[in-house]
Amino acid sequence: VFVHNMSNEPFRLGEIILFKVDGFEHPVVHRVIKVHEHRDTGEIRILTKEDNNLVDDRFLYANGQLWLQPHEIIGRVAGYLPYAGWPTVFISEAYKMLLNGRSTTTPEVYWVTV
Repeated sequence: VFVHNMSNEPFRLGEIILFKVDGFEHPVVHRVIKVHEHRDTGEIRILTKEDNNLVDDRFLYANGQLWLQPHEIIGRVAGYLPYAGWPTVFISEAYKMLLNGRSTTTPEVYWVTV
């Protein structure tokens, strides 16, 4: 997945974003299905859904959270190369096994496969 961070552009219905969810090791890539701007404060809230799911992603968000906030979004998906991430996943998982299960992933590096 190729991600582009365009923080000054408004979020649009239908675009695909990469976001971090508390409790998940890897970020999530899902589609924006609703964008809500609070009339008084201008606060932006985003609701997402995976294309193959029947319901929105509220079950993925933190307990009691109904919307994503812009600070939880890593970037916008600009494109993808099918299966390109599998070798890195394999190498990463094999390396973790060699280290007896200790995680080697740093917060700055995200491996996402679609």
